[in-house]
Amino acid sequence: MSSIKLLSLVLITSLVIVTGCKKQPSVINFEQAHNPVSHKIMAPGLGTIGIIKEKQVFVYYLNESHRWILDKVSQFEIPENTQGVLALGMGFIGVVQDRVMYFYYLDAEHKWTRDENVMFVLPRNFERISTMRMPWDVGQIVVEEITGLLSFYYIDESGRWIKDETAEFVIPPETDDYLMIGDMDIGIIKDNKLGVYQLTDEGEWVLAENMVLALPEDTQAVLSFESGIIAVLSNDILLRFYELDTLDQTWYSDESMDFVIPEL
Repeated sequence: MSSIKLLSLVLITSLVIVTGCKKQPSVINFEQAHNPVSHKIMAPGLGTIGIIKEKQVFVYYLNESHRWILDKVSQFEIPENTQGVLALGMGFIGVVQDRVMYFYYLDAEHKWTRDENVMFVLPRNFERISTMRMPWDVGQIVVEEITGLLSFYYIDESGRWIKDETAEFVIPPETDDYLMIGDMDIGIIKDNKLGVYQLTDEGEWVLAENMVLALPEDTQAVLSFESGIIAVLSNDILLRFYELDTLDQTWYSDESMDFVIPEL
């Protein structure tokens, strides 16, 4: 065999090996796609924390003794060819494949089942996807389709996702980050402070002057947990929880809920 043919065979063989061994892109929580420190953390709903590890979401729940327990029967096997996942609350997880989001829920037998009647087609171009968690209901999907503009989609009785033309939100300038607090409250983070915008009956977004939360100095990320409850990440592994009482216009912290992210 000539040296040229031998070199060609070596190159082709090497290419096949590299292609065959190429790892699939790591699955992340789309809601935290902008933050590598927290993009493996999610909150599926019903008071649970999910940690993404390779092709699984490990689900933890808080027991009566305020200890976080791994729910060994509720682990979510991420389907092949998944680009990312999104927690919808109430135990629903959205799985994105080729710009289409499919929805999985935990059935009575603790098996994750795909809802064949519901899907959400993502816009061709978008900056970010979030979930507006709602009390005792599946959340709305929030899409930053144009930089700085949030659009809201809700699911109707027939299982179709409808764009809410009355609830677009313009992100204030010089915002460091934002998140959906829940029940149509939006959190805006600037200079390590969290402000709350609320939607009025007239369809206007108003800043609640008395609901500003001073975040800890070591804050790395702020995540949505449940409607009205957020989780603050620090030291790469510690989640602290804060609950907003809109009637008292006060944030309350609960140290008994602290969650230390385990090594999986």
